[in-house]
Amino acid sequence: MPDQKTVMDVGALALKLAGNPKTRGTFLRQVAAIDPTYRLPADVQLADLKNEIRRDKENDKIHRAAEVSAARENQQRAKLLEHGRYSEDQVKEIETVMNKYGLRDYEAGSKLYAADTAPARPSNRDRPRHGQIWEFPDLPGLLQNPEKAANDAAYAVLDEMRAGR
Repeated sequence: MPDQKTVMDVGALALKLAGNPKTRGTFLRQVAAIDPTYRLPADVQLADLKNEIRRDKENDKIHRAAEVSAARENQQRAKLLEHGRYSEDQVKEIETVMNKYGLRDYEAGSKLYAADTAPARPSNRDRPRHGQIWEFPDLPGLLQNPEKAANDAAYAVLDEMRAGR
């Protein structure tokens, strides 16, 4: 059994812990955990109740936001399926793309999917074209007076276009 001085010191420390607003709730809850017959003071019970109500409100807010988000996603998914825009298999591939890039928006996912699956654009390199190799035009007086040479060339092109009417 501890001596009387140790008991008095522990008691004084317990009073300090129970009287300090920063440690009161934690200390008294620990006392209640050790002694099931101990009843928490009203101020600690009230603080616990307020914290529980606040947590419940936050959880409800998070739950409502999740429901709104799920409803929006379902609506976007249905929009992709309507009018045969995408098949069910394509929508599943879109969802794979969305998961890969961390998206929750079906419209953005469908755009990425369409960009990935779009047919390649035909290359014009295989087809011969008239004038494919560009040559620098021979403009008389270009080096001596570039402005006058450019004006003369432009008027010559315009005259040709007017004559071709």
